[in-house]
Amino acid sequence: CWSPLNAFAMRTAPDGTCDGCLAPLGSSFLFTSAVLLTSPAICACLMRWPLVGSPTTFATYAKLSPRDHALGWLGGAIWAVGTVSNLLSGSKLGLALSYAIGQAAPMVASLWGLVYYREFAGASYRTAALVASMFVLYLAAIALTACSK
Repeated sequence: CWSPLNAFAMRTAPDGTCDGCLAPLGSSFLFTSAVLLTSPAICACLMRWPLVGSPTTFATYAKLSPRDHALGWLGGAIWAVGTVSNLLSGSKLGLALSYAIGQAAPMVASLWGLVYYREFAGASYRTAALVASMFVLYLAAIALTACSK
């Protein structure tokens, strides 16, 4: 839901002027502010009623090692840099191509799981075929989105 709304807010006139539109860094600021405001409530709900596993608390979270917290902050920083880069590239590449590049991120995550973590080691031939099909179809969808410019 965020990407289409963001593209609508950042639209410019045909001559490239931006009369009342939202700039990429402004969009990032508003999105980050919304995440900071809503995360405590969402995290509290998910800790109390987890989708998987047993309930936990913020106290348990606070007991994690500094390394664990640093890795979380690093992941968030990498995500933020990627999002801002994606937003900034939209004005240069066009929103369709920029969106397509941004949507390739799950492919990178899938490759990490497949190659580095060996999540499908020992899986059946059918599972391997389904994973391969997922990659082909996802890449095709990204390519079609990029060509829609």
